[in-house]
Amino acid sequence: MADLVRQIPISLRGTQVTLNTLVNVNMAVETNPLHSLIAFIFFVLLGFLQITYQANPTPLLELHPKTTIVSIASFIVYSLAFWVRLKFVTLLHHCDTVMEVFGSLSLVSLVLMLLPHTRESLRFITYTVWFIGHVLALWRRHQQFRRRVPRPLLPTTSMDI
Repeated sequence: MADLVRQIPISLRGTQVTLNTLVNVNMAVETNPLHSLIAFIFFVLLGFLQITYQANPTPLLELHPKTTIVSIASFIVYSLAFWVRLKFVTLLHHCDTVMEVFGSLSLVSLVLMLLPHTRESLRFITYTVWFIGHVLALWRRHQQFRRRVPRPLLPTTSMDI
């Protein structure tokens, strides 16, 4: 769709003026609900962290310095991949994978920060389970992709056209 010009009539002291406004219809719209859910959960967890550490937010960095850095860095990578996905449509599949991995890593890190006295062993186990889960999901997706029968580049019969 192209840009549309909309006419808006305005009455000023008995005279009528018509303004032409330009409406841009070519907007990139994100249709994957998973990314909306990740953003929603991220900001809900940030709200819970603000409630939990309401009096003094600095213990968050003192209790979980590595987890805080991992959460912030992974959300920045998630946001950059989202931007690349919107700008470059050809990288759609790769950006979805990066967004899935780093978005979930950020959420796992925020959940671990909500638990005030988590031990290193619990964090290590949680990150290990997260990593194994993503490796298995990527491997399964790769296997499904390999099983697809590729279409020929050129039509071989009149039915292929």
